[in-house]
Amino acid sequence: MRRQKLAGCVSISLLALGLTAALSLRAAAGNQFDGIYNVDVSTDVGTCDKTYHGTITIEGGHVTSTGNANATAWGLVGSDGTVSMQFHRGDELAHVAGHAKGIKGQGTWSNSVSLCGGRWWAERRG
Repeated sequence: MRRQKLAGCVSISLLALGLTAALSLRAAAGNQFDGIYNVDVSTDVGTCDKTYHGTITIEGGHVTSTGNANATAWGLVGSDGTVSMQFHRGDELAHVAGHAKGIKGQGTWSNSVSLCGGRWWAERRG
C-alpha cells in the first residue's frame, strides 16, 4: 500500500513538472507579445479600489511588474495570447485571466479573500 501511494505521488509530481515545463516552453514562444504595457483595472464587484493603473513587462512570454514597488505581477502569456497571471499589492492577491491579441489585451480578475472582481485592459506602449 505504501509503495502505491509513493508511486502515485511520484506520478503526480512528474505530471506537474511536465505541465510546468510545457507552459514555460509555450510562454517562451510568446515573444510576439514582448514589451511594456499600460494596464487599466476596474472593480465591478466588491469594495476594492474602483480603478487602478499600472504597467507590466512581458519578456519571453513571462509577465513581471514594472515601476511599482508596492505591487508585483507574475505569470505567463502563451503564444496563442492566453493570459494567466497573479497580481499582488499589499495584502491583496488577484487572479487574472484573459487574452492578448496584437498590442492589446483584456480579461477579468478576482480576489477570493476580499470578494472583489472586475475587468482589465492593457495596451503595449509605442
